[in-house]
Amino acid sequence: PISPPSNTSTEAHPYLRILQWNSDRTLPNSISHLLHYANDHQVDIITIQEAQTFGKGNADFHLIHLHGYTYISAENSKVAMLIKNSTTATILRPELTWYSQNYNSMTITLDHDGTTYLIANAYLPTGLDDASLPTREIASKQHDELFSRSLTHTHAIITMDANETTHQDDRISPQSQHLTLRPRALGSSTMACYTKNFTDAHKFTNPHL
Repeated sequence: PISPPSNTSTEAHPYLRILQWNSDRTLPNSISHLLHYANDHQVDIITIQEAQTFGKGNADFHLIHLHGYTYISAENSKVAMLIKNSTTATILRPELTWYSQNYNSMTITLDHDGTTYLIANAYLPTGLDDASLPTREIASKQHDELFSRSLTHTHAIITMDANETTHQDDRISPQSQHLTLRPRALGSSTMACYTKNFTDAHKFTNPHL
């Protein structure tokens, strides 16, 4: 098992529990609530997007340590991760932590008795539903880069704010409360590369939606 029982619960969860969250640049003010939620739900890894406002001068790293986590990110990066010291950190290969030179992407590698797990985190350009072809091509290349890195590991989990709609029911605009009517199947989206050997975790766990 990757995760032993947490002190906050009598129930063990012998699997990797990941929380993905776009902080919308609120991390300096929301970190305390996030950490409490993570501990209450025995989260091993938190992948965060829009984390660029969290850094020297306003980052409470002491609070993170008190909650049993370590913060991993590059300076001024839009992506970051929090890993649980008592679980994930014990099998982390820190020398394999990677930050993309071209995109808002990062990965960490876990090694559990020779089985490697790539955990990726990415933030894609906004408005991809209506973006120009050159912008969509850039997003596709960002996905392709992550997909290529996943091939060197036993397993891979890719989390992101994709900023693109692929559900057949599309999305509702908060301003108009009407459907945008721009649905794209996953295979014709910028995320087409993942159709080869990845499973949509949300779709898998919520087949009724």
